[in-house]
Amino acid sequence: MNSFISNRIIHHHNYQFIRIIIGCIGILTIISHIISAFLWISYIIGWRINRKLKYIQQKQEINHHISIISNRNNINLRQKQQEQQAQQQEQEGQQQEQQEQGQQPPLSQQQRRSLKLYKHNLTWPICTLRISTQIIIFSMVIINIIGFIDLIRLIYLSITGNDLRLLTNDWLCRIQIFISFISCDISEWHFVILCIERCYIILYPRKYYSINNTLIKPALIMIIIIYIISILANIFLFISNESICFIKFPKNNNNWNDNLFNLISILYWLIQSITSYILMLGAISIRNDIQIIIWYIWYNILKRNK
Repeated sequence: MNSFISNRIIHHHNYQFIRIIIGCIGILTIISHIISAFLWISYIIGWRINRKLKYIQQKQEINHHISIISNRNNINLRQKQQEQQAQQQEQEGQQQEQQEQGQQPPLSQQQRRSLKLYKHNLTWPICTLRISTQIIIFSMVIINIIGFIDLIRLIYLSITGNDLRLLTNDWLCRIQIFISFISCDISEWHFVILCIERCYIILYPRKYYSINNTLIKPALIMIIIIYIISILANIFLFISNESICFIKFPKNNNNWNDNLFNLISILYWLIQSITSYILMLGAISIRNDIQIIIWYIWYNILKRNK
């Protein structure tokens, strides 16, 4: 009897240990997805934001410099209005000539340093991918972020043995299952669209779509189609009047088959994350740009800490 109880205890501890390992794999997977999504979004839209910020800051510096020059001129005009009228007229003529030639008055030493440092830091790489490819990858990253809802549920289920879907009402459970299904389907089909586009460009390099890097209509149409098909294919979850969650899913994760299912589901998202890194690091230009982005962010973090 004692040996039977001890075996049950050992079996229970082993079972909990395996569940925790599966949950840790899920946590590493979601961290990997977050890093991948951050790098892709930074690479695709970061240079656009950076260029806009650079334009705004340069405009502010120019306006500030012009205001300083105008204030200095006003002070000089007040102090030397009677003594240096001829000299002031000559200076005003020179300033007008400089404005006509598009030249700016000389900057102070501090302003030169700030401009030099600003230009040195603004080295964010421009995304070299086609616009259509950027849209496909960006859409895939967003749908993977939505899929984190299912991944978080699997992690919680693996560690605690409780299903978050059964802690809410039936409609919230349906919504969670719906998001889980469409995120998996749409994410997979994005890879198909990406492969179709690349194969078409390689096979038909002289076609109009292959030559025009700014053409996005075909890619948008394919993305919209897969969204519509995935939503329609899983809309049955909201049509059925039967209770879905409380019948088909156990409340507790209390057998080895549940652990195996959770592990396979988490490994699916892990493979998605690895594939995203392969896309990111496969091309030399993208790999170099990602390295520059990482160093750029790291340098600014160190500069702020100092």
